[in-house]
Amino acid sequence: MKTNGHITDPKEILKLNQELKRQTEKARSRQEKIKMAQPVPQPVSQVDHPKHYNSGKIEAISVIEDWNLDFHLGNTVKYICRAGKKETSSEVQDLEKAIWYLQRKLNLLKNPQ
Repeated sequence: MKTNGHITDPKEILKLNQELKRQTEKARSRQEKIKMAQPVPQPVSQVDHPKHYNSGKIEAISVIEDWNLDFHLGNTVKYICRAGKKETSSEVQDLEKAIWYLQRKLNLLKNPQ
């Protein structure tokens, strides 16, 4: 029963309340599906994609993997890429590490065992 646009019958009020709850749940479900479908931005971490290996458009690990570099050459590239960019190391120290790995690779090639 409606009076001046208002529902006064308790059964009608209950029925409308249940319909409102059902519609609300459907809307929440749609929102959750939309939320799940959207990519979640990942923060840059010191483990996964640290900023000292991401100073340009290409990350050091991508080059190392794409070029199939071995341990010694991969570390050489890594230290050259990060030279002077990591807060706890100096550019000289990074370049010395790169030379150290490259020298070890040269020694292995010159003196195979």
